[in-house]
Amino acid sequence: MAITLKPATIGEAEFWLAMQVECFRSHQEKYGDSNFWPAASTAVGLGHLRERFAEPWREHLWITADGEPVGGIRVTWFLNEPGRYKLTTIMLLPQHQNLGIGQGAMRLLESRYPDAKTWELGTVLQEERNLHFYEKLGYRRVGEPQEINGRFGLVEYRKEIQ
Repeated sequence: MAITLKPATIGEAEFWLAMQVECFRSHQEKYGDSNFWPAASTAVGLGHLRERFAEPWREHLWITADGEPVGGIRVTWFLNEPGRYKLTTIMLLPQHQNLGIGQGAMRLLESRYPDAKTWELGTVLQEERNLHFYEKLGYRRVGEPQEINGRFGLVEYRKEIQ
C-alpha cells in the first residue's frame, strides 16, 4: 500500500470538515462535549476552518493510501521558535485504522520538516490505543493530564529530534 501526504487546499475545506466529522464522531459520542472535538459537529463552521487553512503557520495534509484520501494531519509551527512543530489534528477514517497507515503518515510527516527539533501533540488520556501509538513513535508524555469534562482528559506528548 502506497501512503503519501498531499497538501490540502482551501477549496477542499468542506471535504476536510466532512472527514473530521466522520473521524471524531465516536469520540464525541463516547466523551460528549461537542464543542471540543475538531469539527465533530459543524459548530466550528466551515468559515472558521477556511480561516485556519489560510493561516501561514499551518499546513493541512491529506493522508492518502493508494491515492485515496483516508485521513488528514494539521501541522502548526511557531514563527518565533524555529524547529518547533505541533500536530493539532491527526485523523484517520475508522476503516483505515490498524493497517500501518498512521505510522507511515507520521514518518512521512517528520521527514517533511527536516528542520524540526521538537514535535508536540495532545491526545485523549483514556484512549490507550492512541497513547501506545505515539509512544511507539518516540513521543513521551509531558506535564500533567488536563481534565476536560469529567469524562475524559488530555495528555500532552513531545518528541525531541536529535
